[in-house]
Amino acid sequence: MSERLQDIELRLLLEGIFLRYSHDFRNYSKASLKRRVLQALTRFDCPSISALQERVLRDPALFAELLQFLAPSIQFALAITVFGEALTPIRLACFALIWAGLVVYVAGAMPGRRAAAPEQP
Repeated sequence: MSERLQDIELRLLLEGIFLRYSHDFRNYSKASLKRRVLQALTRFDCPSISALQERVLRDPALFAELLQFLAPSIQFALAITVFGEALTPIRLACFALIWAGLVVYVAGAMPGRRAAAPEQP
């Protein structure tokens, strides 16, 4: 499938999600969303983004699962604040460890990036 066709399908999926569920991902990073949606194709056994769109727009439960691919931290926050999920010490520890790992990864990448940059005369 061509890159351009996937971009069109992604745009239509995001527009459909906005119109059907009022969740607006249209201004999120296209590269990040595309990567996550392509991962979701495998999980939901869909041959294309258009096939995923058809299923997501007709099945709210599938949309809830897709949210975990598109915005896992937002899903976590919504579960606690809106839906009243219990924030157990285990869940809090997992959440903290994930974000701590992300901070370590980004911090570790920064010095290496500067060292790899060519010197300017």
